[in-house]
Amino acid sequence: GGGLNLKKCSWCCISWKWTNGRATLATIAQAKGELLLTSGNSKLRETVPRVEPNETYRTLGVFINGADCTKKPKEILRGKAAEFAGRIGPAPLNPVTAYYAYNIYLSPKIGYPLPASTFSFKQCVYIQAPALMVVLPKLKINPNTARVIVHGPTKYGGLQMKHAYGEQGYGQLRLLLGHLRNRDHTGELILVSLSYLQILVGSTKFSLNLPYSKYAKWIEKSWLTSVWSFLDRTNMTVDVRRAWTPQLQRQGDATLMSLFIESGYVGSDLAKLNRCRLFHQVFFVSDIATANGKQIENSYRKAVRYTARTSKWKWPRQGRPDTPSWQLWNRALTF
Repeated sequence: GGGLNLKKCSWCCISWKWTNGRATLATIAQAKGELLLTSGNSKLRETVPRVEPNETYRTLGVFINGADCTKKPKEILRGKAAEFAGRIGPAPLNPVTAYYAYNIYLSPKIGYPLPASTFSFKQCVYIQAPALMVVLPKLKINPNTARVIVHGPTKYGGLQMKHAYGEQGYGQLRLLLGHLRNRDHTGELILVSLSYLQILVGSTKFSLNLPYSKYAKWIEKSWLTSVWSFLDRTNMTVDVRRAWTPQLQRQGDATLMSLFIESGYVGSDLAKLNRCRLFHQVFFVSDIATANGKQIENSYRKAVRYTARTSKWKWPRQGRPDTPSWQLWNRALTF
C-alpha cells in the first residue's frame, strides 16, 4: 500500500549471448543497462540495484535467480535440514515426538518454497539427508533403511515420512492446474509456455505426457520440465484441454524429431538437430519437402534461413548453429 523502497528492490536483465547456436545469459558487463524509477510522491528517479542472472536472491520465502540455477537454493534448504538435525540429535526425544518433529516442523519449513523450485529427485534426497540420518535412529530404525519404506504409505507398511521431491511435485501440480482452471493471467502465461515447450519438443502429442527421459535430452530445463519430470517419474498424465498441439498437415506426414529418434540419434546429436530445425522454423517433413513431396527442398540443407516459405507460428529465437551441427543435419535428412 505504500511506496517502494527502491534500495531494497532489485532487477535482472534476461539477455542472450549466442555462441555456435547455443544461448547463455549475458552478464551485466555484456548487456549494460540501468533501471530508474520513482517511489511514492517523489518525482526524483532512483537507480534500482541490478543483480546478475545467476545471483540468487530471496523473495517471500523462496530463493531464486534469473538463470534458474538450483545450486545455492539447494544448499540453503540442506542447511535448514542440517540445523534441524543438530538440534534434534542430542535431544532426548521419544519416537513419536521425533516423528512429528520431522513431519510437522521440518517438512513444512523445507516444503514451503518447493512448488516454485525445480530440484531434481537426487537434489531433494541431498536436501533431506542430514535430517533423516538423525531422525530415523530416534524412531529405532536403521538410518540405512530403504527409502521406499521410509517414505512409503502406512497402508503398505511404510513410515509415510514426507519426501521433498513428492512435496515439490504435488505443489507444482496444484499451481499448474489451479491457475489453468482459474483462467487467470498466470494460467494464460502457462498456456503460452506450454506452446513454447511443444515447439521445442517437436511432437504432435502433448509434451507433458511424453516420456521425459527420451524427449528432454534436447530441451532446456525450466519449471515446466520439472513438472514434466515428476509426472513421468510417478506414471501420471495431465489433460490440459486448452493446450495447443500441432496436427499433421498431410497424409504420410511425420514430425522431424520423431524420425530422428527412430533413426537412432540420441543425446547431444538430437540437441544439434533440434537447433537446426528451430533455426529453419520447421516441424514436419512436409515443411521441408518439395511441392510433390518426393524430396527435400535443398534450401533447407543450408545454414541460411529459407525466406521463400514462412511459418505462421511464433517460434523461439534460435541463433545460427555451428558447422558440425549442419553436417549432422544433412546426414540426418536421408528419409
